[in-house]
Amino acid sequence: MGDLKKVSSGQKFKPQSGDWNAFVDAARYVRNQQTGFAGETGYRQQRSSIIRAYNTSGEDMTLFAPAIIGDPVVEIEDEESALDFLDGIPMFEIAPITQEEEQSKPFCILLEPVDDDETGKAMIAGLIPVKLYVDNSEHQYAVPDTEDTSRLKSAESGSCRIIWKADDFDECWALVLLGGGSGAVEYNGPFKIVKSEIGLEIVSGMNAEDTTAGYAMLNGEIFPVASDFVQNSGEGYVCLQSDISDDGDGGLSHEESFVITGEPSNTESALQYPLGYVTTGDDGEISQIIQFSHAMPQLWITDECQTAEDGAL
Repeated sequence: MGDLKKVSSGQKFKPQSGDWNAFVDAARYVRNQQTGFAGETGYRQQRSSIIRAYNTSGEDMTLFAPAIIGDPVVEIEDEESALDFLDGIPMFEIAPITQEEEQSKPFCILLEPVDDDETGKAMIAGLIPVKLYVDNSEHQYAVPDTEDTSRLKSAESGSCRIIWKADDFDECWALVLLGGGSGAVEYNGPFKIVKSEIGLEIVSGMNAEDTTAGYAMLNGEIFPVASDFVQNSGEGYVCLQSDISDDGDGGLSHEESFVITGEPSNTESALQYPLGYVTTGDDGEISQIIQFSHAMPQLWITDECQTAEDGAL
């Protein structure tokens, strides 16, 4: 490659291929430095983790706030629209996360304040600083805080892994890895164990508004079990308990509740079926919920077998 020399306006020149390629390389380098992308590979990596966020919520949203990802602004209907989608940074509708059922859906973190009906940049994957409410110092994951839409809160599981946090209680700054969560599929079946402000609650994972947590069977009888709070606290097995009593007419009646016990057991007056297991931290608060998957708990009242002479079939 020869020495690069400037030319005067109007002067004819025929650049050598090496000179021209050097000019193109230099121009690309400057452009990459200005945009923050280190080459084509870096561009693809940045582009895959950054989106344009269009705020359709009706309220302004703050920097580093989590936002649920809605529909793409450019709908993909055919090959041409798919190529249009790839031409620029993808844009999606966003809104604050205010419902617990939305916590498990895809969300982003805003990289700038985004007023209503405006757009801004947001991150969907990678390491990013956030405001975090530490609900339990042993939590390793984070989910959007539905009570304060400007921050995340710590949790037993979730799509964000807590890499570092400034404190072990209350609100603090933290670094989280979007897309670095537990990877476990959330349990959404009957008798789901959830933690609320009041305590542990057993609900239907299929429908949060259903007042029936699931169905159980007692000696072949199938019946609904209402959603309710666990009666006691501590570490151990979370069980469905059926208390058996005489109904006064020669038969038996049963009443169901949810309890925590060291080991599930059955007596003449109470039957237990384990739904999951919970652990506690040094502060006595629930630190982990281990959910058991099940379709229908079965409980059986057994007694001494009668012989045919006693009139049994």
